[in-house]
Amino acid sequence: MDIAAKKFREFDSIKIVSCGTSWHAALAGKFMIEKLARIPTEVDYGSEFRYRDPSFGERFAIVISQSGETADTLAAQRECKQKGSKTLAICNVVGSMLTREADGTLMTHAGPEIGVAASKTFTSQLTALFILAMYLGQVRETLSSEVSATLVQELVRIPGKLEPSSAATQSMTIW
Repeated sequence: MDIAAKKFREFDSIKIVSCGTSWHAALAGKFMIEKLARIPTEVDYGSEFRYRDPSFGERFAIVISQSGETADTLAAQRECKQKGSKTLAICNVVGSMLTREADGTLMTHAGPEIGVAASKTFTSQLTALFILAMYLGQVRETLSSEVSATLVQELVRIPGKLEPSSAATQSMTIW
């Protein structure tokens, strides 16, 4: 990643740009970042971003795409970079155009997305945004290491919380 921790402390706001299901993950990410890192965050549709000629201060842009080849998200990333913004890609496809052009990348490694619902990639994007929000909170000193450790423990427990209980499984077999 070509973004130093010192630079993360200097950003005065964040733009998140994405399309489709990734845009919905971005909306949740906005709240995570604002809560944990205390950085004002805006979410934009990739298809609309470049047409509104956004202004940039000391900004950081997160671009999210399952494929890393979404034309509107790529165009938005290029607009951000042209205006001097550092970009971080959250993507599922290693070597995609989005990741090659970004200053940093968080790979989700969700595997191929077969259905339109994009449930695997959506969940992995939420996880990546949560981990990024924790990292930003740590480097900006708005989140203690103790709270971060607790959040990580809770994150690790999520798969077990999604498993049906043995009592529920037994009652399901009765049917």
